[in-house]
Amino acid sequence: MKSGEGFQITYKIWFRELDESPTKGYKIDLVSPSGKSISSGKAIRISNEGTKYISVGKELIITKIKLSFI
Repeated sequence: MKSGEGFQITYKIWFRELDESPTKGYKIDLVSPSGKSISSGKAIRISNEGTKYISVGKELIITKIKLSFI
């Protein structure tokens, strides 16, 4: 969308679980301080915030990814 002399860009990102087998799966979890990030910067920094292992009937490996708009 045009906004003043620039543009407003909206990104919607979501992920679904990837099943390797009936007993093992992978998922990406986006980490954001407020659930929503707003910036006037022109760059995105993607960083790995760690991995979590959960066993709920099957092994689920969750990778936490942080998006920072700078």
